[in-house]
Amino acid sequence: MDRKLTQRGEERRKQLMAYATARFAQNGFHPTSVAEITEGLGEPFPPTWPSVDAAAELSRIEAGRAVQAPDVLFKKIEDTQVEEWTQRFGGAEA
Repeated sequence: MDRKLTQRGEERRKQLMAYATARFAQNGFHPTSVAEITEGLGEPFPPTWPSVDAAAELSRIEAGRAVQAPDVLFKKIEDTQVEEWTQRFGGAEA
């Protein structure tokens, strides 16, 4: 479903993303919970669903389904690589 956000919705999305990003940077991704993010923004937890469709989609997940460990998407960038890449790709501002 492609729905365009209202201006208010877009502003709230930006607030949510900024707050969540700050929490992830401070605590890491896995220790940060949805409850922590929603409560930090003054929203109730569990959040209320904007439509019946979202709740219906979630109900299609089988009960008891195990959450798998995620695959590593990126390998760790070492400090030596950061320095090398900054010199190599940093442009005139580096």
